[in-house]
Amino acid sequence: MVIEEKASKQLKRFSLIAISIFVLGLTSTLYAQSESGASLYLSPVAGSYAVDDTFSVSVYVNTSGRTVNAVEADLSFPPDKLQIVSPSIGKSVIGVWVGQPSFSNISGTISFRGAIPNPGLNVSQGLISTFTFRVKSTGKAVIKFTDKSKVLLNDGKATNVLSNTSGAIYDLVLPPPQGPVVVSSTNPDQSKWYQSDSAIFAWQSDTNTDSYSYILNQEPTTIPDDIPDPKKNNISYDNISDGIHYFHIKAHRDGIWGGVTNFAVRVDKSEPALFEFIIEPDKTTTSLRPVIFFETTDANSGIDHYELKIIPLSLTSAGSGGSQSLFIESTSPYIPEVSEGKYDVIVRAFDQAGNFREVKDRLNILPKSLGVLLFLMPRSWVGFLFLIILLLASAYLSRKYYLRHLQVSHKRSLGATANSEIAKKLEKLRMYQKRYGQLVVLFVLGAVLTLSFGQRVFAQTDQDRSSPPTITTISDNISNQDLFYVGGRHNVYGSIITVYLQGESGDISSYLAVTDKKGDWFYSSSEFLSSGRYIVWTQAKYGNIESPPSAQVQVNVATTAIVFGSTRFSFQFIYGALSLLLAIAIVILLMRAMYYYNLTKRKHNLLIKEVEEAEASIHRGFAVIRRDMETELEGIKKIKMSSQLRAEEERREEQLRHDLEYIEETIGKEIWDIRANA
Repeated sequence: MVIEEKASKQLKRFSLIAISIFVLGLTSTLYAQSESGASLYLSPVAGSYAVDDTFSVSVYVNTSGRTVNAVEADLSFPPDKLQIVSPSIGKSVIGVWVGQPSFSNISGTISFRGAIPNPGLNVSQGLISTFTFRVKSTGKAVIKFTDKSKVLLNDGKATNVLSNTSGAIYDLVLPPPQGPVVVSSTNPDQSKWYQSDSAIFAWQSDTNTDSYSYILNQEPTTIPDDIPDPKKNNISYDNISDGIHYFHIKAHRDGIWGGVTNFAVRVDKSEPALFEFIIEPDKTTTSLRPVIFFETTDANSGIDHYELKIIPLSLTSAGSGGSQSLFIESTSPYIPEVSEGKYDVIVRAFDQAGNFREVKDRLNILPKSLGVLLFLMPRSWVGFLFLIILLLASAYLSRKYYLRHLQVSHKRSLGATANSEIAKKLEKLRMYQKRYGQLVVLFVLGAVLTLSFGQRVFAQTDQDRSSPPTITTISDNISNQDLFYVGGRHNVYGSIITVYLQGESGDISSYLAVTDKKGDWFYSSSEFLSSGRYIVWTQAKYGNIESPPSAQVQVNVATTAIVFGSTRFSFQFIYGALSLLLAIAIVILLMRAMYYYNLTKRKHNLLIKEVEEAEASIHRGFAVIRRDMETELEGIKKIKMSSQLRAEEERREEQLRHDLEYIEETIGKEIWDIRANA
């Protein structure tokens, strides 16, 4: 009994714990649901529909337990594949439409705005609207919501709580065959793109059929005319343009034309669009993990994938883990691990028909110690020329301010008395001294000399088996310090490709490569070529079958700038070193020009101060003379009042008044005209 009671109590305890966990989980779930955002979605999300069929798509809202009062939805669809034939709002959770739903079969857009009056809307599957589409052409059609879509919370603040949207993808196909069964040996898969612009169609004929009518065009559901074409069981077309084409055929039997069979042919002979790839942080860098970005488009079949190859051009980079002997499929961005050295980076963009576009660029990994060159070395000869111009300008400024400094220093060595205006006034002052006294001249000269010599304290411091293999990739921009490489394609897996290399002397070297499963082959030399012109051609061999030689390609190997025994200095190295030296020289000259500019400015300011103080002293001297002259004029005036002046005294009075006018003009004169001579 005791054991049973203990077991019963234990069972009750576990039951309470389980109930508590269930309630807590349910509460958390409800709370999380109430706090999650609303969503917009389509139904059905997938399906397969034939050309000229119609189907309906409905738009739903899930408020996730929250109350909303407005929905704004914008959708996009491919107008070349689908066409709206009937937008419907007969049944909807929307209470008030802010304008009727709008759509465009040209741009492929659908838009609607609606509101829900209070107390709002709280549903998990609320139908907003239904649209009916007609299938125009084959392919895949994606319908999706755009970023303009919103679900607004009923909180008085119009808070957007839309957190998730779900679109739909539909397969659009041709109607099932109702006429003869058609097959194509050249284009067997109607959903696949092919490079060939020729197509062969065949159908099985029977004795009851007396004629056929067929046509090839770009309309998916054309009905051929009732004019019989030649009775046969196959037809071929050449020079078909890029795009999707359709072969339509019907049979005439017992005086009646039967149903139509439509067969799609997809042709794409064009390469993807020309593009450039970007290497970050730069094509010349010290980073051992550069980032390669690439992207392009294709007008017809679309881009299928990208392939990339990194080819070492220097011995230091030949063993790098980032180098690839064959192309590898890649996505952007691609981050290789490389070592110091020079590389050619090749990126191929393939469309769905197998056409590819190949682009190439040079990657140069510098040692960390030369990282400063990345900031100083110009990217072209134009930039190098700019550095030279900047150097000349810096030299001009440096010389200009140095000569200016010498000029100001010379003027200061002469003192303020060397100023032409000061000298002229001093000469006048001496003349008046003879007439009116000597103390003024001694006073002014003492002040000027003191200013001239007492202030002179300055410290001076002074950058097919039989068909020949094709060459698609070759090192066409190398020097005699870059490794030679060549690659291409051949249509037989396992073929042995012989690469012939003939120099200017006529000597021919040969090298071997093997094609892989995709038909690619590649050869990279482990030694440097001597400078000069070379001719490259290839030949394939499979078993005992040899192909004719391929077309010849010329390769120029440039001379390295300087060679000292086994040491080689590239043009790029010399170019970078010269750029660095130029940059250093420019910095030194600019610093020198700035130094002399500041030094000259300080000395010039001191000279101006000396001239100003000397001018003030002269003004004081003239003021003293004016006082004496006015005293003397007062004396003459008294004499004139008491008796008649003699002729000598009248001349004296006239001279005094003339000199007094000059002094008044001199004392009132500003010093700005004197500064121009300092």
